[in-house]
Amino acid sequence: MKSNRLLGIVLLAAGVACALYGYNRSNTFVSQLGGALGQTDSTALGAMIIGAIVALGGVLLIARD
Repeated sequence: MKSNRLLGIVLLAAGVACALYGYNRSNTFVSQLGGALGQTDSTALGAMIIGAIVALGGVLLIARD
């Protein structure tokens, strides 16, 4: 049971870090300039989505314990 809780905490931290990386990347000058020209930064969007999914998995593991 404790290993699931520890894994959940690690997944939560990694997911939040990944989502924050994507958020920070989406706020760069190059990304905003590309957005103004109609391009999307798929790396930033993917990092935010994957980070949210991993963080949600971590929360579910913590809550299940």
